[in-house]
Amino acid sequence: MHFKALIATVCAVGAAAVAHAGTTTLSFFQIPSTNGNVNIASQLSVDVDPVAGMMDKVDFTFKNNVGVSSSISEVYFDAGSTMDTIFDTGAIENQMGTSFSYGSAAPPVLPGGASISPVFETTMGFLADAQGNPSVGVSTATDFLTIRIMLKAGSTFSDVLDGLNDGSIRLGMHIRSIGANGGSDAYVSQPPTTMIPLPSAAGLGLAGLAGMGMSRRRRFA
Repeated sequence: MHFKALIATVCAVGAAAVAHAGTTTLSFFQIPSTNGNVNIASQLSVDVDPVAGMMDKVDFTFKNNVGVSSSISEVYFDAGSTMDTIFDTGAIENQMGTSFSYGSAAPPVLPGGASISPVFETTMGFLADAQGNPSVGVSTATDFLTIRIMLKAGSTFSDVLDGLNDGSIRLGMHIRSIGANGGSDAYVSQPPTTMIPLPSAAGLGLAGLAGMGMSRRRRFA
């Protein structure tokens, strides 16, 4: 293979790896309340993943790494202006240890969402509910709920990451049966801070390409 062709091939592989690279993990903060519950923000998270081979789909997996007993009972999306350009539809893709339904919830908006700035405005239709016994929510460290969002034509995982980073896309959770108090509180996602790095195969390929380039320079020097 000619060197220029090799450059094009490795760059294409690297670009594809970047496009599909890694899980972004969202952390959460507690909406201030007077309910007297312990703050469990540190045990709540959502993994945001591209779907392999499907650039127009993104998975959001809700988790509760239970230390303090609690149950994620309703989840909400605030997609803001991105509804016009990025989000199309959503559905439950997978769940374990839970019994959620998608499309509506009770309450229909994130409790306390109007008290923060900017206001958390629940996007109608982009929410899920596990009403009833708290055990059907995300209430153990092995439970999870994955919601798959289908994107509008031309949108990609990168657009979703941009929205999460600039705050135009946010997620909310309503948590019930918290600790000894047994009350409820709401939590909102923060801009992501961690990402899984470029897959090692692509990284090695790019490093190898750089080495080959140095070798060619020495040969023709």
